Amino acid sequence: PLLEQPLVHVDPARTAVSVTDVLLHHYYGGIALVGLKRHTAALSSFQLVIASPTLVINSIIVEAHKKWVLCWLIVHKRAPVLPKYCATIVARHAKGGAAPYAE
Repeated sequence: PLLEQPLVHVDPARTAVSVTDVLLHHYYGGIALVGLKRHTAALSSFQLVIASPTLVINSIIVEAHKKWVLCWLIVHKRAPVLPKYCATIVARHAKGGAAPYAE
């Protein structure tokens, strides 16, 4: 089905598909895969969102990162390690935005 077909090359001039559309495709795909209890596939889908090249962080990446962490914990049962190829801004957000709860 649709989520198992790779979406790698998108030509905005021919298809009118934007970067946001591609991010949302992978984000919502990950949500659907979590609902089907296919956590490993969902992890890959969320990882495509958080590893996309970017200079600014947006809400899609932030939410995908949260769900990526949860899927990572379900699949690997240990603390997540952000891939080295993630954008610097995403790594900075992950480091600062995921502080332990201390109250």
